[in-house]
Amino acid sequence: MEIEKIIIGENTKYPLNGLLTLPENITEPVPAVVFVHGSGSSNMDEKVGQLTPFKDLAEGLANKGIASIRYDKRSFAHGLKMVRDKSAIITVKEETIDDAILATELLKKDSRIDSHNIFIIGHSMGGVIAAYLATKYRQIKKEFGASASVTNRKRLGAKGTPNSIFMI
Repeated sequence: MEIEKIIIGENTKYPLNGLLTLPENITEPVPAVVFVHGSGSSNMDEKVGQLTPFKDLAEGLANKGIASIRYDKRSFAHGLKMVRDKSAIITVKEETIDDAILATELLKKDSRIDSHNIFIIGHSMGGVIAAYLATKYRQIKKEFGASASVTNRKRLGAKGTPNSIFMI
């Protein structure tokens, strides 16, 4: 397994530290996952106590030939800056969705990644966001929601066969 330091939104107002975890000895483009945080401020591992679910999943996926991106949540890395900026709008779009899109775009540009096999794994609120992203962006192959509210995909604008897998 290889781990590379990356920056999500490098030239934006809120750049985020992240990690790209890759399988060893890549000889052809591999599928990849973007991890999407739940509510609350979280680091890139989505650490709670001694638990690091995003890190654990990234390592397990790399051992199965799947790359992944995880990054600090915007409110974790820049919370004070966001609150102090009186002109800033802070919704789930600015706090979470925009960065997941930037991470997906970063994967699409990487020649080691199969741009037709990009997945989203969201935890809690991130699972609902994953479903939303999959309805809006064709490059996302499928989304997975862990401990996510099962949301009506039609209300999110979904068309065709659902691609959602939710774990409760």
